[in-house]
Amino acid sequence: MRAERVARRRNPENMFMRAMHVVMPYGGILSSAFNLASSTLGAGIVALPAAFQMSGIAMSVLYLLAVAAMVVYSFVLLTIVGERTGLRSYEKVTRQLLGRGADYVLAVLMWLLCFGGDVSYVISMLGIIQGFVNNSVSAPAFLKTLPGNRLLTSIVWLFLMFPLCLPKEINSLRIVSTIAVLFIVLFAICI
Repeated sequence: MRAERVARRRNPENMFMRAMHVVMPYGGILSSAFNLASSTLGAGIVALPAAFQMSGIAMSVLYLLAVAAMVVYSFVLLTIVGERTGLRSYEKVTRQLLGRGADYVLAVLMWLLCFGGDVSYVISMLGIIQGFVNNSVSAPAFLKTLPGNRLLTSIVWLFLMFPLCLPKEINSLRIVSTIAVLFIVLFAICI
């Protein structure tokens, strides 16, 4: 069943998807890199300004360097564990190294991490919508109130953010991730 689904995705029938497949093929290092870059850059754009404001420039730079070192070290550890055990998923590695049940704890922790990220994106979206709507002269009065802002945020979440949470495989988001990274680069150039 999964093999058939992967085969369909590797050889799309849709003309648009075939064109996108040339730019960003299914699977592989390039699509994984864009998926990782998209989530990392998105989280950075959301969190870094507030972190710099709260901690100051000097401490924020130190925090960034410390976190970057820990990320690199964790990648090194994951690579070593993957090579020695031959396992390629967090859950399988956790179950083999820490025993039965630890993989469920890991799944709960990963869910909490993702849920926290989702909540922060929704809160950030509320702030962005408030900025646009409250400064608009033509927006209806209701949309300028907090319930109106929350309604717009809920609509954006339901129709734009929630559908991106539904694919069974993260690789399904490779095209959206590529577009997101390109927009982030454009955003950085414009600033």
